[in-house]
Amino acid sequence: MFPLQKRCRWLLATAAVLLIAVIGFVGSLFHAAKGGVPVLNYHQINDTEKNALTVNTEQFEAQMKYLSENGYTAITPADMLDAWENGTKLPEKPVVITFDDGYLDNYNHAFPVLEKYQLKATIFLISDYVNTYPNYLTWSDVQDMQQSGLIDFESHTL
Repeated sequence: MFPLQKRCRWLLATAAVLLIAVIGFVGSLFHAAKGGVPVLNYHQINDTEKNALTVNTEQFEAQMKYLSENGYTAITPADMLDAWENGTKLPEKPVVITFDDGYLDNYNHAFPVLEKYQLKATIFLISDYVNTYPNYLTWSDVQDMQQSGLIDFESHTL
């Protein structure tokens, strides 16, 4: 056999082994993701802002309706961590719904939709902005949402 043919066979064999290794690695990633939980992150829900951090109210309602009608159960980040760390059973189709910053429209627009579909959510508040800026939640809003049992609050940027 000529040296060039030996080298080609060696390259083909090496390429085949690498391809099998890559396929195995990618397959393991898909297998590991099977136990994953989708996390939906929102900031603002309104019809006035036109930026990458804003979802209009109609789109938000359609998304929450989809989750509700397709058997998803909204859980909190604490529920998800409890399942991963302690083996607590999750619902069949869990989803985590979060909001960053604590904008006032979370109360005015998102909260009524979440109540309508009985979906839990977590708001990560910038606590220094609460009761400080007009476009952010007040402590009264926070208390009202927390008392519903659907919304929990965590710290954001503190």
